[in-house]
Amino acid sequence: MADIYNRFPIIYQIFFLVNPDREIESSERYSLNIYVLLEGTTFDSDEGVKDKIGPLFEKLFKVERITVEVECGFLDDMTLFEFGFYKLWDREYLTLREEDLR
Repeated sequence: MADIYNRFPIIYQIFFLVNPDREIESSERYSLNIYVLLEGTTFDSDEGVKDKIGPLFEKLFKVERITVEVECGFLDDMTLFEFGFYKLWDREYLTLREEDLR
């Protein structure tokens, strides 16, 4: 994760939505929706960066029995209502954890 953050400092926040929100049976699959929120607005930012970031997160979180879908958007692309469905990934926690592993 630290590598992705270093390569793309435009990443503002990461949100996750896991369905179902319970432990699953061995025959079931999780659906993981990842929303990568980017700094800036649609009108003044490089739309192409979305196409670069999305596949990196798909590869990072691709695991057996989990279907991953990644969407990237700028600050003006997502409403506060939509944020309410997602769980926030604390970027600072990841940074500290990465440093602790060294």
